[in-house]
Amino acid sequence: MMKDSVRWGGTPRFRKERCKNPWDGRCGRDDIALYIFYNGERVPICRRCWSRIANRNIEWGEDLEKIKR
Repeated sequence: MMKDSVRWGGTPRFRKERCKNPWDGRCGRDDIALYIFYNGERVPICRRCWSRIANRNIEWGEDLEKIKR
């Protein structure tokens, strides 16, 4: 989730969102391609992680927790 902060002088500064791929806890890229809903939360996914997820032979549904890394 994007958070804002204020620099000295009152100019707003925004942090870039980072990938929060639930199946790759190490990723932190900021080239967000899309968002998925995971455990009821909107989760940003980067292009690289989305490519890996999209190319897997998985079925989307309620049991996403069962997907292995």
